[in-house]
Amino acid sequence: MSKIIVRRARIDDIEFMTDELELFSKEYGTIKSLIGSRENCKARLPWLIENHVVFVAFREDTTKIGFIAGIGHPHIFNQKIKVLGEVFFWVCEEYRGSRAGLLLLRSFIAEGEKNYDWVTMATIGDNSRLKPETLEKQGFVKKETGFLLEVRK
Repeated sequence: MSKIIVRRARIDDIEFMTDELELFSKEYGTIKSLIGSRENCKARLPWLIENHVVFVAFREDTTKIGFIAGIGHPHIFNQKIKVLGEVFFWVCEEYRGSRAGLLLLRSFIAEGEKNYDWVTMATIGDNSRLKPETLEKQGFVKKETGFLLEVRK
């Protein structure tokens, strides 16, 4: 496999990210789509890219293979704590098991170390190849387990 490169996301990554977020939403398996519609997703991604933290991984031949995104915000109770909270982390299926996920995660952590006090990873999906041990090796400590109840279908 060719070298994997990670960089900050740009507006020209939106089509790729939207395609993959549709797959992510289907894999997540909720009744309501996580992205709403393609149009909604494409309208919201520029805000995320321009105001928060989004990295894209690609091969030397420019094939895009994954991304990670987080929102930077002050902690709800202690405003002195700057949090970088992951909102989605995705590697295209054919590249899972490659170094893409680890390189994206490390870029995300490096941004957190530079500009934030905390980095949080929201969830590890049931079908994810990302294991808690991988996060623990990067210095994360498990603090909570998430659950979802869809009350409006």
